Amino acid sequence: MRIILITILIFLVNPVYSQIKDSSKLFTIKHKLELISKTDTLFNSRVDISSSKLPLSEVVKTIASISGVNISIQGAESKIISCNFKRARVSDIIYFLCKEYSYDIDNIGNIVSIFPYFPPMKEASKPNVKFNSKDSTLYIDIANSRLVDVVKVISSEAKVNIIIPQQMLNNQISCYFNNLPLHEGIITLMNVNNLDVQQTSKKTYNIISLSDKEQKTTSYKFQKRFSANQINIDVNNQISASITNGNVQDLITDVMERLKLNFHFITPINKQLSIYVNRLDLDKFLNILLLGSSSSWTVKDGIYYFGGYDKEKALVSSMVIRMKNRSVDKIIDYIPAELKSGLNVSTYPDLNSIVVSGDQKGIAEIESFINKLDQRIPLINIDVIIVETTKSLSHEVGLGLGIGDAPAKTKGTLSPGVDFTINATDLDKIINSINGLGPINLGNKVPNLYMNLKMLEQTGNVVLKSTPKLATLNGNEANLKSGETKYYKEVQSSIYGAQNPIESKSYTWKSVEANLNLKIIPFISEDSTITLKIEIEQSEFTPRTDLEAPPGLTTRSFKSTINVNSEDVVLLGGIERNLNDSGSSGLPLISRIPVLKWIFGKSSKNKKDYKLNIFIKPSVIF
Repeated sequence: MRIILITILIFLVNPVYSQIKDSSKLFTIKHKLELISKTDTLFNSRVDISSSKLPLSEVVKTIASISGVNISIQGAESKIISCNFKRARVSDIIYFLCKEYSYDIDNIGNIVSIFPYFPPMKEASKPNVKFNSKDSTLYIDIANSRLVDVVKVISSEAKVNIIIPQQMLNNQISCYFNNLPLHEGIITLMNVNNLDVQQTSKKTYNIISLSDKEQKTTSYKFQKRFSANQINIDVNNQISASITNGNVQDLITDVMERLKLNFHFITPINKQLSIYVNRLDLDKFLNILLLGSSSSWTVKDGIYYFGGYDKEKALVSSMVIRMKNRSVDKIIDYIPAELKSGLNVSTYPDLNSIVVSGDQKGIAEIESFINKLDQRIPLINIDVIIVETTKSLSHEVGLGLGIGDAPAKTKGTLSPGVDFTINATDLDKIINSINGLGPINLGNKVPNLYMNLKMLEQTGNVVLKSTPKLATLNGNEANLKSGETKYYKEVQSSIYGAQNPIESKSYTWKSVEANLNLKIIPFISEDSTITLKIEIEQSEFTPRTDLEAPPGLTTRSFKSTINVNSEDVVLLGGIERNLNDSGSSGLPLISRIPVLKWIFGKSSKNKKDYKLNIFIKPSVIF
């Protein structure tokens, strides 16, 4: 019962003791930060910082840059954090990082050093290791003891030097044997704990770590050759294979020997697979064999090298992939990120090529993908006919009487259309020469009297035609722009001085464009039909409101997507503008009576129609 109570107390006290130690550490950190903040008030400044999956060292560097405090941090390059601080004090952020990620701080003046916190090591009990100096035998009975503690006892009692790499000092080892010779005992101790040892002199040993992979691969031996039915190589060195559960290294060795090629395994490849392929060249065959493994291959100076790519940098391969049918520009953007992972991919515009370096299998996948993209791109020739039609019609009828500044002259035209002005003398002659008017008598006439008679009709039809030709590659934009530019003067006035102000004026000529913009993007389908994305925008000038004012603009536009066959003609119309202007003047009421309104008034009608038609004819040229 007493033993049970002691055990329970141990389990209860240990967490409490750990919490006390952590609280003491955090209290010390907080106290140090308070003292530093009094010395340097920048540690009380507030900052905003937000990060997502950044190294802790970069976050601390950003805080120091924003606030201006002096901070250094150790052992934080591999620690990735995400945080979002708003108006947080620098000292509070440092305290938070120390608490969350187990760091401690020290300072010299206003320079703060942040470093990983290591709890004080408990004093380990002495390992159960005994050395008998009479017969030079070793006895060991240990479980989960530190390597450094065991080696210290052996070195002290047997008077030998055992060198341990620093990263292995705290390795946990276990072993039991009784009365083995010293040399044999040291080797046994290391081997059963996945370690190796080299004796460099009579009393000096070096400890070396062995990975599980290295232990397995060091024992590899060539196992079998394959029959002609399993592996066949024809006169063109095309490889066919039909193998179930074969060893990859055996396969490679057999094939390379049959092809009489030089090869070397940097590290053995212990992998079993089943493969059934027909007539492959050597490169594709090797890539299939090593697909999905960490092993790779490369060839240098006629020698094929095989081994683990992640471990042996000697297996890095490179290839220049030259584009045959298209530009290398932006081609890297089309390669999926999964294919580029672990590879260095760059463009070499001088040779229109892509340079790839890295694992040979990844390079082969990139090459295969680029070959699929490197196809001849069709050229689309686009014939464009632009027809602008302007139709106008105007009528002007009326009789006018008036008094001018001086006697008028009888003049005008009678055909085509009547536009005639008659002075007072000729008007009197006309009236006197007409008999039967009876009571009509104008009496005494002012010498400056005149009469104007108008009966005019004008029509116009203007057709403007242009036939530009465009050409573009499939999926690329063809752009046509045509128009005119007008300028206006912009005046800027500046007044200098307060008591005697002086006005200064500067002039700037600015431009305004009225254009016809035509954008066409063609896409060719597998059945050779062409989808056209068309955008048309037409702008025209309107009359100026003032001589120096900028001209006005009217704009009409439309977008359309159509599907046509090669050589088909498409009509794009409907961009029209109609102008109707009518007016009249005359005596009230009388000017509304038919016939009389022509004698005692004037009327005019103007009509203009503007129409734009665009014909498009795409043709595919392969």
